[in-house]
Parts: sequence; structure tokens; C-alpha cells
Amino acid sequence: MTGTDETVFHERWPVWPFVRPRQPGGRPIAGRSQSTGYDPRDAVARPQPAAAEMIPESISLLAVLLAAMAAFAFGAVYYTTLSKPWMDAAGLTEEKVQQSGMAGPFAISFAGLLVQAAVLSWILGELPPSAATVGGAVATATALWFGFVATSCATNNVFRRAKTKLTVIDSLHWLGVAVVQALVLGYFAGR
Repeated sequence: MTGTDETVFHERWPVWPFVRPRQPGGRPIAGRSQSTGYDPRDAVARPQPAAAEMIPESISLLAVLLAAMAAFAFGAVYYTTLSKPWMDAAGLTEEKVQQSGMAGPFAISFAGLLVQAAVLSWILGELPPSAATVGGAVATATALWFGFVATSCATNNVFRRAKTKLTVIDSLHWLGVAVVQALVLGYFAGR
């Protein structure tokens, strides 16, 4: 590139102040590619969005947090009630569970519930406004549970040779999580 080309290049590529794009052989890209017709000098740098702009408008952070908390509470009640059948189906004892500690699994579980609630909120936000009701949210969450979660639980447990009881207990837990999150998110979507 000549000095003039260098100036034009940096005016058009302000995000590349020190490094010029190079061809595989190490030579600087000097102009339009004959094979693709692409000329890097035609590119325009775009400003990066602020962090708040990266969150889709359809996602309410308060609703996501409340949905994750409600689902976590549901899971606590659900597995406390079914702890003995679940431990039997999973092949665990109370001593083994207590030895391994529960802080890590609870933290990972809550983080996962936050992600699930955010994704469900985003999906519900992409639906037509007529579906942005509590009933529409529950129907959508149930369909997603049936299509993705129940089938994944069943597949994983079949290959692990786990008891069918474990698949039923875990799958119903995730159905409850989906419904609880849908109720919270559907309530906020209708407001």
C-alpha cells in the first residue's frame, strides 16, 4: 500500500490502528480480491452497542430473576418431598449426598435457572402479542419441555441405564420448572 492508501485504509478501518489485514502469505491485503470481489478498504467500522443495548427488549431482568427464584423454590419443595424416591432411583444415600456438599450444585442449578428464564423470556417476547398471556406462556413452555427437556432426560437416563423412576421424577421436575417460570414471565408479559 502506498502512503495515500494507508491513510484511506485507516480512515475506513479505525478499529485496526496498528495491524493491517494480511493475506495467508503474510503480504498486506492491497485491494479488491479477484475471487470474491471483496475489498477490505470498503468496510466501515460499526460502533459497538452498550451492554444494556445487548439485552433484547423482550427480556425483563426483574421477571427473569423472579422466575428463576420461583423455579428454585419449586425445585426445593419438589425434591424435598421426593427425596427418598429420587435418591433410591439415582442410587444415592443420604451420607453420600451430604459428603459431596450441596453449595456447588445449588449455585449451578440457580445459574441454569437464570439462563432458562432468560431464554424463555426471549422466546415469549418473539411470539405474537396474542400469545403474550399466561396461558400462552404455559403452553409454549410445556411444548418446549416436551420437545427438548423430557426427550433429553429420557435419552440421557436410558444410556446411563438409570431407573425409569429417575427419568419420571426429573422430567416432571423440569415440567414444573417450565410451568412456574412461564407463569411468572407470562404475568409480566401481560402487564
